[in-house]
Amino acid sequence: MINQARTLLLNMPANKAWRDASSYEYITPTFTPLTLPYKLAAIRAALFGTTPDNYFLNFRVRELLRYIHETELAPYLYALDPRVTYWPEYRNVDFSAPKQLKITQTAGQPRRISVVGQFDVSNGSGRAARQYTVTLAPGTETIFAATVAELNTPAAETITTPFDSLSTAPALAVPQTSLKLRFSNTALTASAECNIITEFGDMLLVEDYDPTAAFVVENDADCAMLQQRRMATVAPVFSLSRWLLDIRARPPAAITTIMPMLEMLGETTFLELFGVSSVEPYTTFKNLWRDHPLPAYKLSGFVLSFIYRCNEIYEKNNA
Repeated sequence: MINQARTLLLNMPANKAWRDASSYEYITPTFTPLTLPYKLAAIRAALFGTTPDNYFLNFRVRELLRYIHETELAPYLYALDPRVTYWPEYRNVDFSAPKQLKITQTAGQPRRISVVGQFDVSNGSGRAARQYTVTLAPGTETIFAATVAELNTPAAETITTPFDSLSTAPALAVPQTSLKLRFSNTALTASAECNIITEFGDMLLVEDYDPTAAFVVENDADCAMLQQRRMATVAPVFSLSRWLLDIRARPPAAITTIMPMLEMLGETTFLELFGVSSVEPYTTFKNLWRDHPLPAYKLSGFVLSFIYRCNEIYEKNNA
């Protein structure tokens, strides 16, 4: 199976992978995600969280496999199948910015949104990326207010906030974050500055006021200059505006965050992972985990053993 070690570690069907994502790698279309026994499922939850999103999964898989490929342990990966497409890394993957907020206006006269607050990765759940839709529209017969803002969450929940005017509107709280949004009281005109770069806290805010634009918030001091577009000339009449919020936070390094969790999994879990008797390659993996002084090797031994246990299940399912 092409990319066998990566596919087993990711454990995702091909139709759930984002082919347009910069982190995408080939997954065999016939691959069926494995159902792991309790102990191995607990290990996977420690590595990736209980309900990881695609962004978190791809980031963590890339990180863990890089540890292995950059050591002399890489042959253990090629032993499963030498057809590997993800290494050596041949393209830049979009994990550069520690935090990023992309706000794309998809409808309406360009109107500025101000942002305050923070957002972080949930290591317990493995949630690093979320998407929201924000709509600003006039009131209706059922909602007696001049203006109504609706925020749709990833859980398909709609939060409705009516107010009399944009100048007195309360800040919109973005669920699962401490971010708050406020709308500009005045739509932008063709003569307004449409490309603005500001800093607040540890973040850089890059704004482009075009209905097809992207506003990006990131705390990467070395971020590249983004392509900038001039906004369209539209009469500043407020009817309907809509934005897509795409927020991402880069997971912290596995060595500093999940190593303590792995060490607390317990002896019975380690017996399930490394085995009771001395059988290769599990004995080598166990010795790396227990005795090697370098964290990258310790973690590589642990991850390799997990991949090989998953491979045993895969081969049994396809015997």
